Amino acid sequence: MINKPNYKISSMLNWLVAVVAGVVVLLFQLLGDKNNFSPYLPLMGFIIVFVVSTVDFHIVKKIRIDPDKKYEWYLLSYLSGVTTYLICWPPFSMLLKIKWEYDNFSLLFSLALSSIILNTAILLIQHFLLLQQEKARAEVEVSLLKVANVEASNLLLRQQIQPHFLFNSLSNLKALYKEDPLAGESYIVHLANFLRISVSNQNKKIAMLTEEIDFLHDYLEMQKIRFGQAIQFEIIVPESSLYQYYLPTFSLQLLSENAIKHNELTNESPLRIRISSEGNRITVLNSVRKKQHPEVSTGLGLANLSERYQLLSGNAIEIKQTEDEFSVTLTLLTNENINN
Repeated sequence: MINKPNYKISSMLNWLVAVVAGVVVLLFQLLGDKNNFSPYLPLMGFIIVFVVSTVDFHIVKKIRIDPDKKYEWYLLSYLSGVTTYLICWPPFSMLLKIKWEYDNFSLLFSLALSSIILNTAILLIQHFLLLQQEKARAEVEVSLLKVANVEASNLLLRQQIQPHFLFNSLSNLKALYKEDPLAGESYIVHLANFLRISVSNQNKKIAMLTEEIDFLHDYLEMQKIRFGQAIQFEIIVPESSLYQYYLPTFSLQLLSENAIKHNELTNESPLRIRISSEGNRITVLNSVRKKQHPEVSTGLGLANLSERYQLLSGNAIEIKQTEDEFSVTLTLLTNENINN
């Protein structure tokens, strides 16, 4: 639900428009006949515009609250504008030493026409500003709904993946202990670290780069124990970047998991995964050797990461694919460029 417009801007506009009107009148006087210069004309312009603008400001608020009576409010707006002119002009005409006549219909018509034009201009400006405020608020609300939707999808995805991953890991662990108890012990250490970070970060939108690297390292070490020489990886990230930047949670692990899921892993032609950062960009690159019988993929993982990253940073992830390589590059996030 969109909140009520903030009327502070419109209230400030009353003063701004009035000041501008006074300045315009003053400039016309300075550029015109200096013998007829009077400080009362700019003052009168300021007062009339401020009063009309203030009345219109409150009328526009009433119209927003009760649009069914907008014509009555508009009529009141124009009547109040004409009344303001008729009240302000006589005393100022005395100060300006101009003869004022209530039965001078041409003068009254000029004042009424001037009032209608001014009133219409102010109403249009205030309606336009309120529409812009409402549009901006609607866009913010849509963005927040998108973030909530993506986070819900991401949480659901993790809840679906984690039991499956844990079941597979325990099955692998059982087999490892039979074949190589030392490898099994190493595997369970990395699995414990992996699950600890997974649980502690599951409700976070972003994680520090050092946490993402640790999480990824434990995951890849488990796969290395499982597949042996069929998988090779290297992580090249400067130490200075580890505590300086952030990434969407589990993004590096997801990209590496996709590489393992969609490619053949053999000792003769191992899968190579390289995670490297340069400046404020990080790239996950893997060799491509498609499976002869690929698993059915929904593509939700990469699509979810892409949308999460877009909402957090306002930027798109960069995907490159050739016959031999596939890579995804993300600009690392900082506290300043994360959209809350």
